[in-house]
Amino acid sequence: MACTAFDYANYQSSDYPAPPSSYQYFPNQPTYGGPRLGDYCPTFSSSYKGLQPAGLDCRNSGNADVFNLYREAYGENSQCFESNLGEAKCFEAYCMYDEFKLKLIIGSTLHTCVSDFQEIQVSISGISTPMKVTCPRLSQACPDMFCPANCAGRGFCNYTSSVNGTVRPRCECFDKNDTSVGCSDSVILDAKYRIDPSTIQSKPKTSILEALKLVFTTRPSSWSTASWAWATSLFVLFLLLLLCIVSSCCRCRSRKSKRRGPRSDD
Repeated sequence: MACTAFDYANYQSSDYPAPPSSYQYFPNQPTYGGPRLGDYCPTFSSSYKGLQPAGLDCRNSGNADVFNLYREAYGENSQCFESNLGEAKCFEAYCMYDEFKLKLIIGSTLHTCVSDFQEIQVSISGISTPMKVTCPRLSQACPDMFCPANCAGRGFCNYTSSVNGTVRPRCECFDKNDTSVGCSDSVILDAKYRIDPSTIQSKPKTSILEALKLVFTTRPSSWSTASWAWATSLFVLFLLLLLCIVSSCCRCRSRKSKRRGPRSDD
């Protein structure tokens, strides 16, 4: 990936203001920063040299350079390693579970990553500038070497656990009877499954009066079928009552107009 950062001084627009003082990451270049939506923080957000991401994959053997000066290896067992040459390099690497180490092959030489971000000095014949390779975070490069499959969601990874006097991360399963490495023997039941029948409780039936009470005391989302029947009946009764009142008023007006009769001029 390539770092996305640019000089906001090149944009003469209010839509691209320079980074405020609290978001300036370059002391000598106050107008320099990353995307505004990321609080002007420089981020890796574009592919290196504008290449397609697939063309940078170490696992693709077709991405190997014609002139392989630094003894890179592309293939299904290759990983990406940071170097001091301004760009990452691809080397064949293997996670050694029993040794708790990551081993990589550069040319015909086997190197070992013992700790995170360990630097390995590599001398290559025909290259005057020595290459320095930085080991990755081991838990990222070899996740199953620490806690397989993140303990399968059935436990937690204890990074301070001691195994035969050596501190090595291991899964501590929620089920104490599960002694598998990745808590894979634990059984997780879905909500619809129950072991103890006593945990299943049926909803009590509501009486007719209780159903009527729910109409005035609870929200419609919690009404029962009987409550909806009550609500519908009350609504129809209200409409009939309103219709009777309107009809009665109309009749009264009609009778008054008939009693008065037509007005005659003197």
